[in-house]
Amino acid sequence: MSVNVKKTIDVKLLSIYRFLLIAFYFSFFMASALLCAPYHRIDIDGNLDEWPEGEKIANDIHDGEVMNRIDALYVTWDADNLYIGVNYKLDDCGMLLYLDTDYGLSSGFDDLTKIDTWNKGAKFSAGGFLPDFMYGSWDGDGGSFYQITSSLSASGVSANCKTDFSSYAPGTEISIGWDTLFPSGFPAGTKIAMFCSLADGTALALDCAPDNIAVVLPLVDTCTVINCDSNSDGVPDSLSSSNFEISYVRMAKIFSPNADGINDDLNITVALTQSADIYMKAFNIEGKKVWQSAGHSAEAGETTMTWNGRDFSGAMIRNGVYILNIRAVNSSGEEVYKNKPVAIVK
Repeated sequence: MSVNVKKTIDVKLLSIYRFLLIAFYFSFFMASALLCAPYHRIDIDGNLDEWPEGEKIANDIHDGEVMNRIDALYVTWDADNLYIGVNYKLDDCGMLLYLDTDYGLSSGFDDLTKIDTWNKGAKFSAGGFLPDFMYGSWDGDGGSFYQITSSLSASGVSANCKTDFSSYAPGTEISIGWDTLFPSGFPAGTKIAMFCSLADGTALALDCAPDNIAVVLPLVDTCTVINCDSNSDGVPDSLSSSNFEISYVRMAKIFSPNADGINDDLNITVALTQSADIYMKAFNIEGKKVWQSAGHSAEAGETTMTWNGRDFSGAMIRNGVYILNIRAVNSSGEEVYKNKPVAIVK
């Protein structure tokens, strides 16, 4: 064997060795961090088809209206972010969402008739509801999220907002960090409240969720309240309230797909305490989604699903460490999750 050939082989072996060390580091030593899974992470794309019924906080019947209607409000969260979904359609009008992050306390504002941003004549009379944040968009654009700093002004804050009216479940999705809402830390016993309305060129109008009780827009006498920390332990609650869980996930930590008919599929065995629909997504270590499964209905106990190591286009995934997000949804709309790392080496 020539010196150059031997040197080339040694370099390749060293590269493989280094990669395996990194893979094992992510797979074993970082597993505890990776498995600090979010309670529920939403892909912010404006398509609300991944929201379960159990996360719907307001259901609005639109009386046959095809356009300019709000159908539903959704809320969920994980350890880092609050997620809001608004299922609606409109034409040549706007959508406003008002958020009170400390429902029942005295901070916030009940009269926004003179505010310099998105002034739509809003006045709030529901007991305890004093919004301190709001979102506004016009005719389905991306919109912006604001902190209400006084009854006269608001300042933009960082939030991920996307709208899509072409999807099966059209509307707007918003993700905003808990640290943006609570710079001094998540308060024990946190309750938040929301109200959403469409708006014409001058005022809140057309439709809202939840529906007003006795007044007419732009006046508001209602809201929906969500308890985010029912046990007052100073962290957002886990969303599962029953014995529904993923008991364990069993799969290889290293996967070597090579299209030779041998070990071409990664087998993922999921154990459930209740029957549920299972969904899987694969993310690279930068957080980009590279693959997603179709839903799989499973009974309580073990079920096995597979991934062939290919991305959305059908191309073989590159070598690297990936995170499989396994989500299970039971008949009550409860969701549970587990994240598992896998190193792909070809």
